[in-house]
Amino acid sequence: MRIELCGSTGSFHWDKRGCIVDDVVPRTPSGALVPTAPHSSRRRACRLFASPSRSSSRVYCPCSAGLKLVSHSRHHVGCLPQPTISSDLADGRASALRLGERQVRSSGAAGAQEKSVCYGRLGCFSNAPPFSSDIPLPQPRKRINTTFHLRTRSNPVKSHVLKAGRPETLRRSNYESGVMTRIILHGYSMYGTLEPWINTMVQAILAKDDSNVIVVDWLKGAMATYSQAVGNTRLVGAEVANLVKWLMDETGNPYDSFHIIGFSLGAQVAGYAGDRLGGRIARISAVDPANPGFKDTDPRVHLDPSDAKFVDAIHTDGNTLLGVGLGMKDAIGHVDFYPNGGNDQPGCDMASSSEGSFIYQLSVSFSCDHFRAADLYIATINATDGPLQGYRCDNYDRFRQGTCMSCRGNRCRKMGWDAERVPHQERVKFYLQTTAEDQFKVNHYQVKMHFRNVSRAKEVDAKLYLQLRGPEGETEEVPLKEGNQVRIVPGHSQKFLFSTPTHLSKVESVSFRWEEVTSSSSSWWFSSWFADEEEDTGVKTLHVKSIKLKPGEADVQTR
Repeated sequence: MRIELCGSTGSFHWDKRGCIVDDVVPRTPSGALVPTAPHSSRRRACRLFASPSRSSSRVYCPCSAGLKLVSHSRHHVGCLPQPTISSDLADGRASALRLGERQVRSSGAAGAQEKSVCYGRLGCFSNAPPFSSDIPLPQPRKRINTTFHLRTRSNPVKSHVLKAGRPETLRRSNYESGVMTRIILHGYSMYGTLEPWINTMVQAILAKDDSNVIVVDWLKGAMATYSQAVGNTRLVGAEVANLVKWLMDETGNPYDSFHIIGFSLGAQVAGYAGDRLGGRIARISAVDPANPGFKDTDPRVHLDPSDAKFVDAIHTDGNTLLGVGLGMKDAIGHVDFYPNGGNDQPGCDMASSSEGSFIYQLSVSFSCDHFRAADLYIATINATDGPLQGYRCDNYDRFRQGTCMSCRGNRCRKMGWDAERVPHQERVKFYLQTTAEDQFKVNHYQVKMHFRNVSRAKEVDAKLYLQLRGPEGETEEVPLKEGNQVRIVPGHSQKFLFSTPTHLSKVESVSFRWEEVTSSSSSWWFSSWFADEEEDTGVKTLHVKSIKLKPGEADVQTR
């Protein structure tokens, strides 16, 4: 469907003859500027006529063949196929053509259509590349109805509503200059700001830091179909950027005083807001940024490091039963954290949910990994047992082998609230293990085992188990390599990751157990160092020369 629209501002307007272009900057029907030149050259693009109201000449561009000039609400709006627009006007679907909310369609290659919508001071939104025509354009501002709810230490429970452009709403609030402003954004939702994690996060932030906490409610835009909610994120991002600019103008607060925390689709909203602010705000924290609608897209379509001075991300749902995660798995920040590999989170499998029907358990399992990111971020704000610390590693498999347990050279970082950039780098991946319950913290160790090469020793497949003891007590017995079998080669060393929620200030002894993987397994206990000789009893013995531990956390000693 072809539609030709005339610019609604500046030197362009419509009358019954077509698009009238003042002599200053003429434009063709397709919207391209006609370079300033003598009238004779312009005449080749559009017709020239003399204005009866003044002596100067103007250029007008009549509708192309097959299109007719159409009026709406006594205003000439564009050249459209007459039958199509008439039916649209009859049922009200052409209301988007009114000033400030005008929808544009133009023909493209192979019949593809490009559209755009304009919403006043927020500007225009197009589905032209890098955006996709498969994702709807944002709905009108009134339909989405984005609102901003301020809470501070002076009003931690009841919020004040802020309205950009309405200074009286700011004066009546407890908004403070000179402190950080933290903006929280929910994702695709049926509950919006009523989701429990939002209030929990607000209270945690206010207890931790004297901040202005603004919760963004865009529920009406988030409870649409998912694809429409994806489209709406662009408008909500523009609304957030507009609020930030207004607050800066009214209070004098600098860009460095703004921190946006976005969950799921809210993280992508944060990216659009940061982009409109030139990437100058202090920080964006992406809490499992949404994947559907953003995977494999241009960086201009999804959150990326250019959207703020510091972008940190937590990834918890990169994979599901269907093979497609609700959260992005790709690194999109300056630092990206992958608890438990960024996929299946402890306590989120169906076996962990014993209540309700199978369908209920399936739905809980499906969303649990995704929402765990919000729980983890809150835990980092409330942390009393030390930070949730990630370790830089190429991938999760190497991390599980225990090869990345070092903090030298910026190789470890705190996740969440206290996250920091790695200087001059971006998309740096950090991995860590967690538990299934608040505060989710575990202590990480690299275990290096060297197996003796004695006479008659053979390779063996086994499962290995380890337990540590210290002044505070003992850890649980932990299966190495997550309980999977290990090929033991005499004369060789192997590394493993050992993680436990039990904190030991010092590791005093180690207990080791192994099970040979055969049709009938046998189990034997050994201490941390073993005898050199194998008695001729027919019983297989695993000869371990040494077990060395390297703690990931700096406050643990080993001997």
